[in-house]
Amino acid sequence: MVALSACALAGCGIPTEQAARPIAASQLPGRVVPHIPSRKIPTTDSGLVQVDVYFTSTNAYVLPEARYVKPHASLATVIGTLLLADGPSTTERFKGVQSALSPQIHLLSSHVASNVVTVNFSAGFGQLSGTQEILGVAQVVYTIAANLRASVGVLFEIDGVPIDVPVASGALESGPVHESQYSTLLSPAAPPTTATGQ
Repeated sequence: MVALSACALAGCGIPTEQAARPIAASQLPGRVVPHIPSRKIPTTDSGLVQVDVYFTSTNAYVLPEARYVKPHASLATVIGTLLLADGPSTTERFKGVQSALSPQIHLLSSHVASNVVTVNFSAGFGQLSGTQEILGVAQVVYTIAANLRASVGVLFEIDGVPIDVPVASGALESGPVHESQYSTLLSPAAPPTTATGQ
């Protein structure tokens, strides 16, 4: 049967070969050219990318709000400008979004080394206390974890001096803290912060 088919094809002018061989995509008819999807970073029409900045709700949860920045914006920009200086927008405040961190708190420096991010704040950070301090620390920790897309420890300083910070239970930690220590404060509607990919 195969031999008859080969003879029939040869008789019609279609060349036959003993073995299969690859065919270049440029030689395929348009309808069968394979489509290979490319993975792209979500951007706006103006080329900006989304970052998540964590604020607080009226019921004392931390929750992300989207911001749009130039690609590869620094962590200092995300924390110093978007989280601290800008804070929640007027529309977000109308919906009950707040921040435990006042605009009077300034980020003096930040750097990453060995999976630990050190954030150095102005003296205003030391004025936080009680629930506001816990929420403020959680905002910083979750914002960092979301934008680095990795689980990292966060070490807090005021004017270059390491400080103890409270975790969700209120216990003080002298070393780096992680987002898992504030998981009870994360809004149930918030996505996980350590998702991979960008």
